[in-house]
Amino acid sequence: MAKEQKPGGQAHQYVRVHMARNLIEAEFLKGLLLSNDIPVLIEDEASETVGIPGSLFGKGVPILAPDTQAEEARQIIADHEESRDDEEDEDEEEDA
Repeated sequence: MAKEQKPGGQAHQYVRVHMARNLIEAEFLKGLLLSNDIPVLIEDEASETVGIPGSLFGKGVPILAPDTQAEEARQIIADHEESRDDEEDEDEEEDA
């Protein structure tokens, strides 16, 4: 687990809240969580191999949030994915 020092000496314990499919999705979700005032770390963000199929990181990109906000972060991501799935279903119905 990652730790980040806050101003004033308090440290947050970061926990994994989601595994993004790739770095693009991870960056989008990072922005979504930041816009909801949830600090985010993307594990191995600096690596050029993150999310590249066949790399050591090919299983996804871990998204980390403070343990005190982990459930809220998971809910925000779940709500986003549900709305995205609903939009895809509507698009398929229009194409039929």
